[in-house]
Amino acid sequence: MAYTPPVGVADLALVGSYTPPVGVANLQIGFDPSLNRLITGAGEALEPTGLLRIGHWLLAAASGETLAPIGRLEIAYDPNLLSAVHGLREAHWQGGALSLAGIRERLQPALGLHGSGLDHWTAALALPDATISTWQDSEHLAGTGVETWQAADFAANSTQPFWQSAAFVAQSGEETWQEATAASQFTQDTWRDLPRIEVSLDSHWQDGRVQSLRLDDPFSDGRFLLQTEVEIWQQAGYPGNAANPQKDAIPVPLKTPWGTALKLACPLPGTALKIGRVHCILIAEREVAVRSSYMSVNSASLVRWPDLTPLPCTSLTIETDFDSWCWALSATLAGPEAWGLVQPNPLACEVLATINGQAWKFLLDVPSTNRSFNSDQVTLKGRSRSAWLHDPYTPSRDFSESNAREMQQLGEAALDNTGWTLNWQGENWVVPAGRYNSWNTPIGVLMRLANTTDDGVYTDPDLQVMTLQKRWPVASWLIEGEVVDVLIPEAAIISLSQSPLYSQPLNGVYVSGTSHGVLALVKIAGTDGALQPAEPLTNELLCDTEGVAARQRGLNALSDSGAGFTMDAETLFNPPTFPLVPPGLIVSIAGMKGVSRSCRVTAQWSSGLQVKQSIGLERREVES
Repeated sequence: MAYTPPVGVADLALVGSYTPPVGVANLQIGFDPSLNRLITGAGEALEPTGLLRIGHWLLAAASGETLAPIGRLEIAYDPNLLSAVHGLREAHWQGGALSLAGIRERLQPALGLHGSGLDHWTAALALPDATISTWQDSEHLAGTGVETWQAADFAANSTQPFWQSAAFVAQSGEETWQEATAASQFTQDTWRDLPRIEVSLDSHWQDGRVQSLRLDDPFSDGRFLLQTEVEIWQQAGYPGNAANPQKDAIPVPLKTPWGTALKLACPLPGTALKIGRVHCILIAEREVAVRSSYMSVNSASLVRWPDLTPLPCTSLTIETDFDSWCWALSATLAGPEAWGLVQPNPLACEVLATINGQAWKFLLDVPSTNRSFNSDQVTLKGRSRSAWLHDPYTPSRDFSESNAREMQQLGEAALDNTGWTLNWQGENWVVPAGRYNSWNTPIGVLMRLANTTDDGVYTDPDLQVMTLQKRWPVASWLIEGEVVDVLIPEAAIISLSQSPLYSQPLNGVYVSGTSHGVLALVKIAGTDGALQPAEPLTNELLCDTEGVAARQRGLNALSDSGAGFTMDAETLFNPPTFPLVPPGLIVSIAGMKGVSRSCRVTAQWSSGLQVKQSIGLERREVES
């Protein structure tokens, strides 16, 4: 029978007699879905003081696949939830929609009866047309001190018209679970029975098994090497028990020449290797520390080489510049025995000069003597030992090449069988076959190769190493962004002089060979290249078709143009605190950065030994 809810306010009328059950019974509403939540009761009721349980079954299903758990867990679970599901389309519970209309009711205690320690139900008012006129108090249970509600018996087929099951609300305010629509695609037999978990009092995690596969970050900062070895190529020697097919002695292995070491300045953060012009912190390769005072313990000597006979020297001046291929020596000897120690001989005379630990080896030119009353002085002039490779000690010979050779190979061929090594730092390109013809000395060959791009030749002070170096390591207008080789602060400067320098400003120049090569316009990037010299720059060895030689020659020409200055700074000389600054280095002196062009070291014995170093610097300003 359908239930029609009343309109307005309706009183609850319970008629008939109520027989309470024996003992305590719980009132359960909606316990069994098969009974359609139908609960009937008869008789009169007292105020509820017992336990009310309202509940319903929830069926839940989930899909997925798990591996066997590792470790032990202390956990409680309902084994019915882990019932096996062998075939299941994807199904899950979702929240039901909220009820649009509904009445939420809750029980409240009834009004207490007057004169009673217990709250009872009072008689309801009689309805005008009701067959039952009044409510009556139910009789008290005999021998029971507490009157409670107890669960009524279920009546599957009840004919009593008093209680009826209310109709289901179309949209309930209570959120319920319902079975979702099965997906069209599914994977069957994805669930499997899980082993029953044994509850253990030991409730700690254990380390999982090491997996055979893992993911590693392939990019990371490398660890700094505290110790490392750098291998360089050296000329192989002959075994001690083997015959030497060459007449010349095996040259002594040379240490790494100055300037040939690989230098990675200003490393960039990150994992990618980036080569190019970037903004970074510029840290000098060698830097003179800033101090309030400097102390130098000086020492200087001049001896004959190789017997190391001391020479009575009173002054030493050792100097070079970028356009000179050797170091020059000027020395003054005192005493009547000085002339006999260095007088001319058929083999010439070599000397070893040492100033504060820095050594130079020289080949003396013809000395001169100057005698007066109570004074015997000998003046010496000398050049680096590379003078053996030039006039008058080595005659000119034919260095022509009928095959195609690189510029570096031509320079190395000039030093063959001399015991000297070439350190090539300039640009390199191929000279076509039959193009190179030369009748010269080894030094003359190197100077001719360097003059092709207006670069220079430098002789190591002590080692038998010749270096072909660039006039401008980088373009003069880019010097400010380069790492300096030597930094000397203003506090370490004894004296400083500066002179202006000006030449025709250029931003473009044509460079070409004579019969080979290309005609190239070399200009400063971002300019029109219209400021050019009157004539193009030509040389017979600017003959590469890729324009490598032309670019280097044009870069030197553009870097030498415009306004600038030359500076001469005098400072102490005491390696390694005050290092030797040869030509061709990028140097910062008292905050002014440029390229070193000359170096002069002097040692003078007058009221003590005084040692100083003078550094010549060239700087070109960027034209606006």
